[in-house]
Amino acid sequence: MKNLLMIITIALLGFSSSFAHKLTVEIVGDEDTKGTYYVAMWDNEEEFLDNDKLKISENINTKGGNVTIEIDDVSSGWWAIAVLLDENGNKDMDYNMFGAPQENFGFSNNPTVVLSEPDFRECKFYMDGDKSISIEVD
Repeated sequence: MKNLLMIITIALLGFSSSFAHKLTVEIVGDEDTKGTYYVAMWDNEEEFLDNDKLKISENINTKGGNVTIEIDDVSSGWWAIAVLLDENGNKDMDYNMFGAPQENFGFSNNPTVVLSEPDFRECKFYMDGDKSISIEVD
């Protein structure tokens, strides 16, 4: 009986870990940018860009150029990422009086952003194993 329990436990641990993947995100930035990159991840369209409902968040300081961040234990499924370069350290996106962003940002899949933020469908990618992506921040 103890052997059976041990086999089941090992099988379940192996099974559950097969759903956790490593995501490597290269953030492509200008050589002269300095600040903190905030990386936020969502796994569904309804909650996308709602900071109270993000699933994973990481941050990394930059002194210019490209930086790479590794995010462990990302589950299988659809994901979308938003990146903010916080240059003044207030942990928020700053806007001018017309509502246009004053700090650099980017999204997974690098959609063209003109007058409004992209939706989940434009930014989503599928995690089914370890993956590397590149996000342009400008």
